[in-house]
Amino acid sequence: YEGRKIHRDVLQEGDWPGAREFLAKTIDLNRQIAEAKCRASGKNAYYEALTAQYAPDTPLSDIEDWFSALETKLKGLLPVVLEKQAKEPEPLPIKDFYPAKAQMWLNHALLETVGFDFHRGGLYETGHNPVEGGTPDDTRLVIKNVDTTNFTLSLRSTLHEGGHGIYTQGLPRKTWRYQPVAQDLGTAVHESQALLMEMIIGRMPEFYEFLSPRLEGLFHGMKNPALSAENLYRFRTRVKPSFNRRNADEMTYFFHVLLRFRLEKQLIENTLKLGDLPEAWNAGMEELLGIHPASDKQGCLQDVHWFVGKFGYFPSYTIGHMIAAQLYARLEKAVPDVPARLRAGDFSGVIGWLGNNVHSKGSLLSWGDMLREATGKPLDPAFLIAHIEKRYAS
Repeated sequence: YEGRKIHRDVLQEGDWPGAREFLAKTIDLNRQIAEAKCRASGKNAYYEALTAQYAPDTPLSDIEDWFSALETKLKGLLPVVLEKQAKEPEPLPIKDFYPAKAQMWLNHALLETVGFDFHRGGLYETGHNPVEGGTPDDTRLVIKNVDTTNFTLSLRSTLHEGGHGIYTQGLPRKTWRYQPVAQDLGTAVHESQALLMEMIIGRMPEFYEFLSPRLEGLFHGMKNPALSAENLYRFRTRVKPSFNRRNADEMTYFFHVLLRFRLEKQLIENTLKLGDLPEAWNAGMEELLGIHPASDKQGCLQDVHWFVGKFGYFPSYTIGHMIAAQLYARLEKAVPDVPARLRAGDFSGVIGWLGNNVHSKGSLLSWGDMLREATGKPLDPAFLIAHIEKRYAS
């Protein structure tokens, strides 16, 4: 893809002028796409026409209401959590030497344990952004080249892409295989499966009780307190405003999405001039997280999405996070002893429930009807708020 190459180059050089020239083209193309979709639908809502590509049947007004509820609650909760964690011991640093080969072995073994079928897929590395794609019979997971000083980065990426991959592998393979109904429910639901694994299960204390002894053996760190389950859990649930969305903690992640949602909407609706994007980005980071990027590499150049034309994609991350929290709340009631089973490395109950209630449905239902059928309720941000309050503020 041309956009991926351009993004790699401008990010490496911090080249905003070069980025601006290319982004002007992708914005113009997306406006043309939105205009065509609006003509077909009879609506005059350009940005909603783009978000509908990733979260079908989701009015922009609903997204704005959900995000407003989350912003109000999480803005008030963030200083409480930061103050609470400031009184707790700092987690021990994870940085050490973790050989790339050992990390990839770990990632492969973990995916196999969770339920990814390597007879129908594979795990690979790339020098650029992670991605998942393929079919139920050939599902490719690609994570960024491992960082040999911090294994948790590739672990996080593996869980995220693995959630995507297990969803793809769980889609109907026989009766509906070559019909539209066998397709997935779109980006928002796909992100829900990835974030359920990465954010919710991948940050549970029981997950690290399972993982810790295996890490100690693999990385020759027997009795290394940094690799203890308690320290790993505190490390992965430490809340700290940061510049990078992909490595953000679970609580501040929403604010990264909110900023991008606001800015791309303004760019498409032409209420923000492209030349003013870096300044608007930095002002938004100040407002939402109280930090100021030192350069555009820390700011508006960091994501590949706009360079490959994916305007309207970002809200799907938070919609997916909300869906994930709501699904997990129901799953924990439906499947006995989920935390204890995860502690023992048994993911079958989780994957089985998701398979029956989400994956195997294909596109038989809309994503909203699927969620109502699975949980008994329409999408409600209260589930994500309750999850974050319980994990971080209690």
